[in-house]
Amino acid sequence: KYVRMGFKRDAVILGLAMMGDKEARVVDFVRGFDQMTGMGFSPDTIAGALACNDNIVEAAIGACLR
Repeated sequence: KYVRMGFKRDAVILGLAMMGDKEARVVDFVRGFDQMTGMGFSPDTIAGALACNDNIVEAAIGACLR
């Protein structure tokens, strides 16, 4: 369903694993994941940072930079 919405499969898999099947949370996660991937962070680091920071991209970026 999420891949058909245009999201990348690897990000969707991580989003479902981290957020469950709550559509709004998965979509927020995947959007943040894509944005942070472009900044050069590793997928595992991004997933953990987004999960710990309630999908707030700015907070997750700050966590990755600490």
